Amino acid sequence: MRLLGEPRDVGVARAFLRRVLEAHEERGNADSALAVLSEIVANAVVHGRGPVDVRVRMEEGAVELQVADTEPTLPTQREPADDAEGGRGIAIVDALSHWWVEATERGKVVHARVPLR
Repeated sequence: MRLLGEPRDVGVARAFLRRVLEAHEERGNADSALAVLSEIVANAVVHGRGPVDVRVRMEEGAVELQVADTEPTLPTQREPADDAEGGRGIAIVDALSHWWVEATERGKVVHARVPLR
């Protein structure tokens, strides 16, 4: 699915993933997958450049999420202040998935594999 790179895209991506999981009758760890996708898309919108491409690949007992944008800078984990409103996205992705980043000619793709069982 191609998104424009706008803040509303996070909700659009979540709805897309929810439909995919329901179609595959996966309910196990859907909340974790939705949280991971939300954080990756939010990072692409805030720190990257559009368009943003979202792919979902179902695997045995897991879902692989792929989010591509045209910004070549790779995501890094920060240590936010206790009262900071942001800066925890990568920590959430790290806690809930096995993730990696692939540099591409057009920017990057963030992959996250989330166990569903």
